[in-house]
Amino acid sequence: MDKLKLYLDTCVISCLDQWNVPHNMAYTLGLWKLLKNGVYIACISDITIEELEKTPEPKRTFLFNELSEINFVRIKNDEEIVRLRDFYLRNAVLTEHQKNDLWHIASSVVGQCDVAVSWNMKHFANPRTIQRVNQVNSTFGYPAVQIVTPEIVVQWEELS
Repeated sequence: MDKLKLYLDTCVISCLDQWNVPHNMAYTLGLWKLLKNGVYIACISDITIEELEKTPEPKRTFLFNELSEINFVRIKNDEEIVRLRDFYLRNAVLTEHQKNDLWHIASSVVGQCDVAVSWNMKHFANPRTIQRVNQVNSTFGYPAVQIVTPEIVVQWEELS
């Protein structure tokens, strides 16, 4: 059986060093262990790198060091990702203010990831956004996407 490809948005990686949110940090560290052990294929996009580069030091260096400890596929930004992101915007999946969230989702879909992983439940990992994304995906010929938190991935692995 092929390994699942997990798209990691910026907030997942950022939670590797998020002491003020110990619950999220603990599950993110659990996910990181799974990635280090090769249980899943990690995918990140150009927008993830751009956002991480804006992280203040010393956290930025820490996060890039952690990234260097896993194998990941980098999804390069291209016209198809921008087009799908704009389809999401025009179809009111989220607002212009959440454009980067849509960029992450479009990157995960175009990058053929099996699951998008995010701690952003307000704009990203929630039933309403998932439903709207998948309606647009269906209309424009893209596959449905699953969006879950690291907690879901880690708990599912513990139950397996």
